[in-house]
Amino acid sequence: MTSLLDQFRVPRLREFWVRWALRRVHYTDRAAKLDLLYVVEDPWRMESAQEQARFAWTNELISAQFSPLVTMLEIGCGEGHQSQHLSRLCARHFGIDVSARAVRRARRRCPEARFAAGDPFTFHLADMPAPVDLVVACEMLYYVKDIPRFLARMSRLGRACLVTYYQGQAAALDPHFAAMEDCHRARFRYGETEWNAVWWRNPSAAELRPPAGSVPEVAMLGSPGWASPTPSPRRSAKLGNLLRRLAVRSSAACRLRRGRLFREKLRPTAADSILDLGGGRGGHIAELVPYRDNVTIGDLDADALRDAARTYGFATLHLDGGETFSVGDGAFDVVFCSSVIEHVTGPKEITYDLEDGRRFAASARQAQVNFAAEIRRISKRYFVQTPYKYFPIEQHSFLPFFVVLLPRRWQVRLMRFLYEYRWFKPVYPDFRLLTIREMRALFPDAEIVLERYCGLVKSIVAIKT
Repeated sequence: MTSLLDQFRVPRLREFWVRWALRRVHYTDRAAKLDLLYVVEDPWRMESAQEQARFAWTNELISAQFSPLVTMLEIGCGEGHQSQHLSRLCARHFGIDVSARAVRRARRRCPEARFAAGDPFTFHLADMPAPVDLVVACEMLYYVKDIPRFLARMSRLGRACLVTYYQGQAAALDPHFAAMEDCHRARFRYGETEWNAVWWRNPSAAELRPPAGSVPEVAMLGSPGWASPTPSPRRSAKLGNLLRRLAVRSSAACRLRRGRLFREKLRPTAADSILDLGGGRGGHIAELVPYRDNVTIGDLDADALRDAARTYGFATLHLDGGETFSVGDGAFDVVFCSSVIEHVTGPKEITYDLEDGRRFAASARQAQVNFAAEIRRISKRYFVQTPYKYFPIEQHSFLPFFVVLLPRRWQVRLMRFLYEYRWFKPVYPDFRLLTIREMRALFPDAEIVLERYCGLVKSIVAIKT
């Protein structure tokens, strides 16, 4: 589908729009303005011979310096034009961009890759390993305000990093690399245009991740990037940091009470086989039970499972994202599932951007019915917790609860807007919250326990003993 401006047969109109959208965006972090740029498709003329030559040169450089690669993260993926080339060099390609419009086109252009819209400082891709083999940022440093912080973020995310930039911006960017040790450089020319490439390796990148279980309340709430305070004297940043602290403390207190409830009701022992569904790196269940040999972590993230096995000695079960599990009936004595079922809403590549409320609700309801039935099938006892739909604060975005009552298309657009304008808890609307009645229907053989905070129902827990 062509965009509105592309339908005008007036090249000057398109050129005017691009020039206007790029005014005052250099070195400013103006994500919303960049998103407007993509009202027209391919505003950068990526199909031109010049850009195609740059793509080919970048691939040759990566092949010579970093091959073989398993995982690659592309920051500033745009509409996925260069992603098509970069994805040929690795088994798993991930892309991030501040523009949701561009990301939707990237997904169509390069469906085998995994893309997300978000701030490069705080984004979170659940299935992306940390660190990846290579982080690339091609032609995008010009739009970052705090370049030293951005380069440090790249180094935390990858074992190696590569940036490219136009020679016309070298005076502004070269000083940032002058003090870096062991960085390498190359230059490429096409006609009268030159580009620079700078790359470096981070042998200790794997040690930069927080130890599994070291920040349990952060691991439960979301990515460490979200919960980390924002160092800024601005009032908005201070307010965000205050809200972060309150959210982490209240959630940690609720989790402690939930852990006591789990132990009191299910009384797990060393003889019980325990499955933690959606357990990530294993820090949560490790707090609840002292056992290791009889615990299995089930999750989509293979790297998180490796951490769980390495850190705690847990067995692991790699899930495929479906609502069924490849284990036998009654395979586990205890299934523990905390804040997971609301995210079981169907294929993520569809539900992330699905604005049709009826289609999303139908997909989510069926997925949650299947997921609940599987929990009941594979367990003898279970403990399933989910946030309550009508708690005054929606617990994924920390917006007022009425956000869940908005039409689906408004929810999706609001979450995108919050990503762009740096709401302190950015989130994708891939979840469907449940009511008490729905939890009773999903788990008819369970006791329904209401977890309260300040006298209000905060979570619903289905317990079968």
